[in-house]
Amino acid sequence: MPLGKVLWFDTRRGVGAIKPYGLEREVSVESRAVQAECELRAGQKVLFDICLDSDGRRGDNVRILGS
Repeated sequence: MPLGKVLWFDTRRGVGAIKPYGLEREVSVESRAVQAECELRAGQKVLFDICLDSDGRRGDNVRILGS
């Protein structure tokens, strides 16, 4: 599972972006991909899987590290 940082997250729309450490490109993320119904905020460190779909790379099984 890659480690990354939440760049931004729009709670109203339920979408955002994660910057994986060690990779150049960010991945998109949706609220349904976040485990334990936590709310993502910019700057949070997260563990996640990277999946490929028709729109490109997206984060899945996102887990927030720490508080």
